[in-house]
Amino acid sequence: MPAPARQPKALDETILTNAKIEFALHGFEGTRIETIAHKAGVNKATLYYRIGNKRDLYSIILCQVVCDRVAQMERILVSTKDTHERLRRYSSILVEAKHDHHDFALMMRAHIEDGRNASESVRKMFRRMHDILKQILSDGEANGDVRPAHPLLMELFLMLAYGLNEPQMAEAD
Repeated sequence: MPAPARQPKALDETILTNAKIEFALHGFEGTRIETIAHKAGVNKATLYYRIGNKRDLYSIILCQVVCDRVAQMERILVSTKDTHERLRRYSSILVEAKHDHHDFALMMRAHIEDGRNASESVRKMFRRMHDILKQILSDGEANGDVRPAHPLLMELFLMLAYGLNEPQMAEAD
């Protein structure tokens, strides 16, 4: 008796979950569609039909990881003018990615790859993340709250500082 067919949405989620893990572990170049299909319990043809090619799959995964975070970061700019609070909120969004190590690994790999394997819309999302931090830093400089800083270095510093001290920060709130 054949196994019951999975619903299309559940099948897509299974493929995307396995793809996320593979891309996080091996990056774009090191990930094989055959491996994702095998782990998802489908053949390559089904994967291509359901999702698309490897670049499409990678872009979908990155968008899932980044798009919601960018929307949260956008809200920071309108919710407060306090530079330190903006930086704290921006950092907390980045640190949330750390809790899902696959999200964190994907974001770091995409930064390292400079988004070259992602779609243009995903690259725009990464640029927007940096533009938001630039805006926070620029406003902070204008207010005399912070000194000039390179946004990428600041982002890495914030991830480390807030990520490593997250339990203490939560107690201080």
